[in-house]
Amino acid sequence: MWPFKKKNAELQKVAEAVVKTIICIPGDWKDRIEIFSRSNGELMIAGKFLADNITGRNYEIELCVADDRIALAFTAAGYACSLSSEFLSKIADHQSVLYLIGETGDPVKAFQMAEIAAKLLKVGGIGIKIETAGKAFEPYQWSKNLDFDFEDAAFNGFVVDSLVKPNGDVYSCGMHNLGLKDTIVSGLEFQEAVDLIKIFSFYQLIDKPVIKNKQTFRTGLESAYYLITEETDQPNKGIELFENPFGMWKLERLQ
Repeated sequence: MWPFKKKNAELQKVAEAVVKTIICIPGDWKDRIEIFSRSNGELMIAGKFLADNITGRNYEIELCVADDRIALAFTAAGYACSLSSEFLSKIADHQSVLYLIGETGDPVKAFQMAEIAAKLLKVGGIGIKIETAGKAFEPYQWSKNLDFDFEDAAFNGFVVDSLVKPNGDVYSCGMHNLGLKDTIVSGLEFQEAVDLIKIFSFYQLIDKPVIKNKQTFRTGLESAYYLITEETDQPNKGIELFENPFGMWKLERLQ
């Protein structure tokens, strides 16, 4: 009975998981009134909430004074998108920082949040950093990404697929923003592992399969088989913004 109860408790915990995605947007705003006026009334901030008067969507926000640590944070989170030195200089000169906070846990909600962030870029936002994935973007990169289908835009915007543990394992971070498990790959070369993570992540995202522990997976009819197991020791375990409440799959190539 005990293992059965434990399994039910784990499923209930996942079902009740509330994912809050946080987007950091440094800007040149002096106050919230500037956001309202520059957007011609489309974006309105009342208290700790931002309302999009066109879509009717509402998000929590925190509007903070300039932070000297922001440029360094963008530098660290920008390796995947190759941020330019000119852009990082603009980040260093920001006047304030807006944190956009919203419940996601599925790709549609993540994409909708991305659209609000894009509107903020048009009215004085300088750049985008996904606090719940550790990934940063220049404005043109963020806007270009929104031209893709929402699944591609959500994955590219809210997931990092190329993190490396000291032992060489490669893993993703941020799939919880889309309501799915992250992936860790063991025993492959870096680029091969990154490619596998992306394919497996889109398999989860688009096909929506019911995956069970110790199933196998392969990327094509001629490709190798990979054993899927539950990774109980996530690399980001205990890190609130990065730990995935839905869990993590581990893929290992079968010989």
